[in-house]
Amino acid sequence: MTLFRQLLVFIILLFLILFACTWLVKLQSTRVFLEDQLESHAQDTATSLGLSISPHVADNDGAIVETMISAVFDRGYYSRIALVDLDGKVVVERRLDVVISDVPHWFINLIELKTPEARTLVSSGWRQMGTLAVKSHPGYAYKALWDATCDMARAYGLTGIIALLLVAGGLRLLLRPLRRIEEQAENLCRKEYIFQEKLPRTRELRSVVVAMNSMTGKVKQMFDEQAGVADMLRKNAYTDELTGFGNRR
Repeated sequence: MTLFRQLLVFIILLFLILFACTWLVKLQSTRVFLEDQLESHAQDTATSLGLSISPHVADNDGAIVETMISAVFDRGYYSRIALVDLDGKVVVERRLDVVISDVPHWFINLIELKTPEARTLVSSGWRQMGTLAVKSHPGYAYKALWDATCDMARAYGLTGIIALLLVAGGLRLLLRPLRRIEEQAENLCRKEYIFQEKLPRTRELRSVVVAMNSMTGKVKQMFDEQAGVADMLRKNAYTDELTGFGNRR
């Protein structure tokens, strides 16, 4: 594997780790926020509805109490609203099975949203007449959490693609001197002495290029000296010293 691919894979792994950590932290914080909102929503409804039905419970007007509870429950934000008397008997109860649409089941099974049941006392003056229990429906919270997760994944995905393209282009520019060093070494093997005039700005690569140019100069000098010695020996072997013409050899 080339150095370019190794660096690119390493950067991709770092980005994935960063994305996973950020995604988990964001998901956890959003989940805690939504659970707090569900609890606050249920408690506010229990308190306000309990105060509203207290006079009618005191007058034993069950029809009005049931109508008021049904009117609040039919808004669809609750999975259970129940009025229980002091003996524990359920007087009025409205229940809705939790069916969450537009959210994958694996996401619901993976992330559990706690929906605590809020309770408030129904009283008239100092006389307690029962307890009102309210439990919020988690469907809207799951939908909001799923939408936030998808938006964050899309944002990170788009950002990651742009970042990888920029990183790939930057690495190609940074590693271009290494390619020229490779070509310089191949030319040196063919006895072609090419020097890199343009030095890279990176200190480490600049040192390598300077060293390669120096080695190319030394090798060129060594081969030139050997060629000069070979020419001298050839001349001494095949030329007459007195006349300067070719000898018998």
